[in-house]
Amino acid sequence: MIYRCLLLLLLLSSLTRFLQADSLPLEAVKPLLPAADETRALRGLREWSEAHRNCTRVEAKFLRIWYDDVFEVQKHAAGEFSYLGPHRGFVKWNALARRPREESLKQGRRGKAYEYQDTEPEAWYWLTDRLLKIDESEKTVDIFPVPQGSMIIVSFDFGDFFKSVDSPLLFVPGMPNKKRLESMIQGSMFQVIRENKSHIWIAGKPKRPKQAAIYQEFKLYLAKAPWRLKAIQLIHPGGNQSSVYIFSEVNFEPGEWDEPDLTGYKILNDLTKEPFEWPVEARYPETGERGPVEAQRPQQPNPDWIHFLNPMFTLGFALWEMVH
Repeated sequence: MIYRCLLLLLLLSSLTRFLQADSLPLEAVKPLLPAADETRALRGLREWSEAHRNCTRVEAKFLRIWYDDVFEVQKHAAGEFSYLGPHRGFVKWNALARRPREESLKQGRRGKAYEYQDTEPEAWYWLTDRLLKIDESEKTVDIFPVPQGSMIIVSFDFGDFFKSVDSPLLFVPGMPNKKRLESMIQGSMFQVIRENKSHIWIAGKPKRPKQAAIYQEFKLYLAKAPWRLKAIQLIHPGGNQSSVYIFSEVNFEPGEWDEPDLTGYKILNDLTKEPFEWPVEARYPETGERGPVEAQRPQQPNPDWIHFLNPMFTLGFALWEMVH
């Protein structure tokens, strides 16, 4: 009996040293079960979608704040978007008419305010069969064909991402594309990071490599009565840049709009008038090869993935607190 106990202790000691040799915590060997806050996050997202079951179009204005935490620079933009259906919409933004006060800018590592820069005006239009990228400052336009059906994302260029989606932003108030929202839910991890009687803050992280190459993390700020998306924050790959979108003047019954007047604009390219073939599908493995230690454990997200509580992100969301 004594020998059995000694043998068991020896095995446990060896196993502990074996697991601690890897960066994953010992708790990672536990079965992967949905956490209570993750379940609440998914339920909240589906309640938001259900509340807008009949929503098929939406338009709104937004304030966008872009941060670069390496060079300590931030840019503000006033924009608007309209979504009338798949490949029928636009999003555009311009620099603010009035420069923000220095005390409202984000504070850097040495307590100095970030450098403020004007946002370059830009516009994207989805016109069913073609996509227009308009540079308002240079008065130029690029014209791309929009493929029928879904296009495979083969590179991580910003323009390629926009050619592949059918709505202007990652999330929009009302989320009229229910299929896209459900795909986002299935392909992401979620966690509630704060909730009160009237609002909920949900953080998300994409699990699929193609989405993770476009945005590393995101955060949704939702009102619950009625369900409304008030703002989103996108953390870009690398974690050093982020964008905050704060929505206003949301309208769920927008009218039709005219195509942009391109008189005086220089067309840089028009791929709709040239033979053009979309690249073949690139293969992205959903999971990589697992080492000898990882092979013994179920894969599960690292609980430290949420960086939104870091003070570097608090300035943008301080504006959100003013909403409620």
